[in-house]
Amino acid sequence: MSDVATVEPTPDPTPTPDPAPAPDTT
Repeated sequence: MSDVATVEPTPDPTPTPDPAPAPDTT
């Protein structure tokens, strides 16, 4: 088996930023 299986998966380019908080409309 080739060592290619041991290579780590490519990380995502730029992580997904957290969604903006909902506006406080009380």
